This record gives sequence, C-alpha cells and structure tokens, in this order.
Amino acid sequence: YQRNKYAINSDIIQFSRPEEIFFGKNYKLFDGVTIDDVAQGELGDCYFLSALAALAKYPKMIRGLFKTDKLNENGYYEIVLHIDGKPKIVVIDDYIPCYGMFHMPCFAKPNGSEIWALLLEKAFAKVNGGYLNIIGGFERESFEILTGFGSQYYTWFTNLLSNNNDLSKYKDKLFNKLSEACKNKNHLVGLSTNPYVSRDVGLASSHAYSVLDAVTITSKNKKVNLVKLRNPYGYFEWNGDWSDDSPLWGPEEKAQVKLLEDDDGIFFIGMDDVIKHFTLLEICQLTIGGNLFYKIDKKDQINGQVFN
Repeated sequence: YQRNKYAINSDIIQFSRPEEIFFGKNYKLFDGVTIDDVAQGELGDCYFLSALAALAKYPKMIRGLFKTDKLNENGYYEIVLHIDGKPKIVVIDDYIPCYGMFHMPCFAKPNGSEIWALLLEKAFAKVNGGYLNIIGGFERESFEILTGFGSQYYTWFTNLLSNNNDLSKYKDKLFNKLSEACKNKNHLVGLSTNPYVSRDVGLASSHAYSVLDAVTITSKNKKVNLVKLRNPYGYFEWNGDWSDDSPLWGPEEKAQVKLLEDDDGIFFIGMDDVIKHFTLLEICQLTIGGNLFYKIDKKDQINGQVFN
C-alpha cells in the first residue's frame, strides 16, 4: 500500500545497481562517515535524513547498523534497525531508484562514491512498506529506529503566546534545552520548521533540520544565543540575521565560532528566529552501559510522552 502514490512520477524511475550509478568505477560502502555524506533528493523524508546526518557524528554507530562493513558483489546487505524497540535484521539488495537511463539516484544522493546512506534509506523504506510511505514523519521516529533509544520533544506556536514576556521565557528555556543537549556528546537533536515559513527567508516549510550546535557569543557587549543547523539537502540556507552573509558577523563574532561561508546547508540562526520560524524540537539521548533518567512533570501529560 502506497499512501503517497501520486507524490513521485514513477514512470521516469528505474532501479540501478551501484556499478551503473558510478559508471563502472570503484565504489565503496564507506569512505569515512560524515554529515556531508547525507543529502536529500526528491523524496520528502527530510526527517529521516536529518536524523541520519545527526547520527553521522558517531561513525561507529553508523557502521554498527551494517552486519558487515564490506561491499557485497551480489548486492546483499543485512541492516540492523530497531522495530518496536527491538533490533531486527532488515535484508535489502543494492538496487537504487534512479532517473531512467542516466542512473542518477533520485532520492538520497551519494557523496563521492560511497553508498551507505542510500542503503539505509532503502532499509527504512522497506520497513515502512515502500519509499512513498516514508514521505513525512518526525525525526524522533528515525532516532528511535536507528538507535533503539527513546526521545523527547517540545512544540510551540508563537501566536499562542500572549505577550513578549512569555515568549522570552520560553525562548530561554528552549535554548537551555538545546545547549544542554549539544554540550553532552551523546545527544541527537533536530528542529523542524512550521508549515507557514516562506522560502524567501531561506527555510523550507515543514522541514526537518539537524542541530549541530547551540552557542552563546558576545556581540557589541551583549550575549547572543545562536543555533547551528544543517539542511538535509546540503544546500539552501537561512538568509536572515546571523546567516553566512549577515552583516552582524564581524571579526570579533567570527572568532568565537567556526563560521564557514559555504553553500553547504550549514548555517547559524538566532533564537528569536528559531521561535518564529520553527515549531518542534526533538532530542534523543544515547546512553550505553548506564542509567537513563527523565524528569516528568504535569505539563508533559499534554505531550503524551511515554517511557518504557
């Protein structure tokens, strides 16, 4: 059953093997693991690919999803995903959806000649009954299926906040959550935009972004809270305050962060604009060989968060 069967023109898609995609040249399962290895194509699975890019900070965990880290000439791969909280082996082949005779992958895109991200997207699609069934979703679902760990989420709508004081308090609370998660190296974090965002500001609507960092800098003797994000497309960036080309960046400010002015999908954005343009924060805490503690109060009943 394909719930989004009209979302993609299947008439122009054919399945190709890696040797066709790379025109007979050598290709690899892994050639290092970095966030740049993940790039979204024509499929609306930004939430999965953003989660995958966030997990790429931990190359061993990415490699651990594969039963072997070697290429299989027959195209047979066993991938471990957590289904309903339990690790299960998902068997796939290496036939990748491509644009016709050009053998160009139309969903996840390869970086160089490695195929691990393409295969993980295919395994995720298989678990859900097909590529078109993974259009639309939440990063926390992907965090959980990739890692087996639970997640928390926070959602807000600025038009429901009655005054600037409420907005300021929530903004600070939200940044503290972001900052705490980013400082601890065992967290995966994602932010998603609201459906009313205009592309004119360099953001896609209802789109999931990987959170790479949350920092506080000093600018003109004032503290400024910034969030570092990555668009899973690998390009198309925020163009407002604190974007790559923003005049707010002076030598003093640039010295406090690693600012790369490239069209790589990575950018900084201030918390005022996070509150305005985004609506969902999702956090997954990775804990291996220890205890995991959550503080739950009455407000969490509204979100319906459940911990097993």
